[in-house]
Amino acid sequence: IFFVCSVLTGNAQEIKETTKRQYIYSSIPERVPVKVEIANNDMDSPLEGVKIKITNTGEKPIYFLNLDLDTIEKINGTKLGFAVFNYGNAALGDFSMPAESLAQEREKSEFLAKDQFVEFSLTKQQVEGFSRLLQSNNYSYDNQPQLELKLGVLSFGDGTGFMTPSGVPYPPPKEKIPK
Repeated sequence: IFFVCSVLTGNAQEIKETTKRQYIYSSIPERVPVKVEIANNDMDSPLEGVKIKITNTGEKPIYFLNLDLDTIEKINGTKLGFAVFNYGNAALGDFSMPAESLAQEREKSEFLAKDQFVEFSLTKQQVEGFSRLLQSNNYSYDNQPQLELKLGVLSFGDGTGFMTPSGVPYPPPKEKIPK
């Protein structure tokens, strides 16, 4: 199950921290140059009002970012995909694209510069749909499974970036051949 989410961008915004149970955890590796902040905004429903703020902490601009939000535990034997968050030009997430094509795509694309952020939020319909799915599997908001925010792709728009939940650099580092 995948959903489209709303996106806000900006340079500085305070996201209110909450002391309630945390339902979403980030598994994005530290080597990936982003800062992840997750806030629930003190809503009654654990996922209603959730804000996921991703800040570029690296020197290179981010032209495409793909994140997945999945259940940590299996429900009926399967981890469920709850939401997909995308920012930027998906064509720049294609690491096989020739350099000339990348340059053309970058010219017409927005990007996140160092210290800029994108903020993702879940819609009321997404939260209600997830609630119905949980109820049909004997879950409630009180025992809701936790969710994991995972990296899909982060592209700098120049043929480099990171991919997969483990944050594999692209292109992969060249191994030194022993002499």
